[in-house]
Amino acid sequence: MDQSARMNWKLYAYAALVVLAAYALRISLIPLVGPGRLPFITFFPAVVFCAWRIGVGPAVLAVLLSLVATWPEFSPFRTLDLDTPVLQVSAFAAFTIASGFIIALGEANRRARDSLEQRVLERTAELSHHKDALQALSARLMHLSDDDRRRVARELHDGVGQLLAGIAMNTAALIKSNLPPQAVEKLLDTETLTREAIRQIRTTSHLLHPPLLDELGLSSALEWYVDGFSKRSGIPVTLKIPKDLNRLPPNTEIAIFRVVQECLTNIHRHANASSGSVELSRLPGNLQLAIRDDGTGMPDDYWSRPNGRSGVGLRGIKERIEELGGQLRVGSSQYGTEIIARIPLPNDEAIRRKE
Repeated sequence: MDQSARMNWKLYAYAALVVLAAYALRISLIPLVGPGRLPFITFFPAVVFCAWRIGVGPAVLAVLLSLVATWPEFSPFRTLDLDTPVLQVSAFAAFTIASGFIIALGEANRRARDSLEQRVLERTAELSHHKDALQALSARLMHLSDDDRRRVARELHDGVGQLLAGIAMNTAALIKSNLPPQAVEKLLDTETLTREAIRQIRTTSHLLHPPLLDELGLSSALEWYVDGFSKRSGIPVTLKIPKDLNRLPPNTEIAIFRVVQECLTNIHRHANASSGSVELSRLPGNLQLAIRDDGTGMPDDYWSRPNGRSGVGLRGIKERIEELGGQLRVGSSQYGTEIIARIPLPNDEAIRRKE
């Protein structure tokens, strides 16, 4: 017997139990209303319940069982409180017709409800599909942004940076030649400005995409970035990374670096913090990133603001973490903000302790 058949038998059995309960209640009411009076007083609610909650078949069974249960009260061997046989037949017919009407209403209501549920399911599936498509598009845009950052960083370093380095070399050579002091002074200023431009281009290039991330891994890139951030912003930030942190998948390393970069930028711009911390730790099957500051915290209405007013920083962080199958938790108060991201590792031994 398949599952559908078992379910049908259960529904019919349920309807029979409902009628049995109605019969027991009817027997208990006989001392109050007397035998033969209001024979359907308890059976009609049972039929209504079966029609609206169980189904057509079980409701029809409930009607039949109710008629069988009340038939002895219409027997000529019983003394009835009904005035004539016509009234007996009328009560019998009225119950049957009313029950049929209730069953028809219940079936119409059930079909309308099923149709509505089906439309809701279809709409939910459609929204889920659109949500998945938007998440895929967002992930694709983030990957394209990372690729563009890498390309622009390389072009700045290898293109503009090399041109400026050539200008600096030519300027240094001219300074050593026999030129008037005034010209030499101008060349010295030009050399100073050129080397400052080279330094800024190198810094910008590394901020767009640090070569250490590709060459040496996440640990070196984070150490370089956090140290540079502390010097540039004047906000001391402590960094804790497991000494035995191995190389992670490229997408994971880029995502963690971008999350740290975005969070520290927010601390500098919005938190009014005097210090911060970045901690990367290993949990069973997960890598946890915790970023904290002692600033003024986030506004209470941050997450309820329209998308255009609440900014895209934390939303972008959330999308990066969720793309990796991780979870993001944000806690904020007047004493500071804490952002914790947990990212599942493809291999629990990706971070191992040295023996």
